[in-house]
Amino acid sequence: MTDTDSSPQDTTGAAHDPVLVRRIQGAERQVARLQRTVMWLGIGVAVLLGLASAIIYLASQHGMPGMVASVLESKQFLLRGSDGQVRGTWGTDQDGAVRLVLQGGANSAGVTLNLLADGSAGVTLSDLAGNSRLVIGLIPNENVSMVLADGSGVTRAVFGLGAEGSTSLVFADQHGTTKAAIGVDATGAAILAAGEPQTADTTD
Repeated sequence: MTDTDSSPQDTTGAAHDPVLVRRIQGAERQVARLQRTVMWLGIGVAVLLGLASAIIYLASQHGMPGMVASVLESKQFLLRGSDGQVRGTWGTDQDGAVRLVLQGGANSAGVTLNLLADGSAGVTLSDLAGNSRLVIGLIPNENVSMVLADGSGVTRAVFGLGAEGSTSLVFADQHGTTKAAIGVDATGAAILAAGEPQTADTTD
C-alpha cells in the first residue's frame, strides 16, 4: 500500500485572473459614475426647487405677467392697514347696492360711496366722530342734492338742482329749522324767503 501526497489546491490563480480583474474594475467604475450622476441630479433638483420657490414668492409680492389672474371675483373685499385694522371695504349687499367705504386709522373719519340697485348714487364724508358732514346724492329722477351738516349731525344747508331745471339753497339753524331759502324755479322766477315758517292762526 503506497502513500499518495495530497496538497491543497492553489486558489490564488483565480484571484489574479486578468479577465475577472477587468470585470471587477469596470463594475466599480460604473458604480462610481452612477453615484456621481445621482449626486448631480440631486443638486439639479434642489436648484430647480429653489428657483421655483423664488419665482412664486416674487409673483406673490410684486406680480408677474402671466401669473396674475385677469378676473378676481368676490362679494366683498377688505383693506387692512399695517396694524391689521380694517381701513376699507368694498362689496355688495342683499338689496343689490354697491358700497365702497374708506376709513381713517384711529378714528371714524371716512368716505362712503353708494350705488343703489335703482340707480341712486351718493357720496358721504364723515368727521372724526363718524357723523355725516357732507352728502352728495343723485336719484333716478335726476334730482341732485348736496347736504351739509354740523358736528352734531344736524342739517344746516341744502343745495338742490331739480330735473325740471329749478335750483334751491336752503339754510337752517342749529336745531335744523329752516330760516332762509333762495332759488330759481323752473320758469326762471326768483324765489327768496327768510324768517320763521308761517303757521296758521287758530285763535278766534
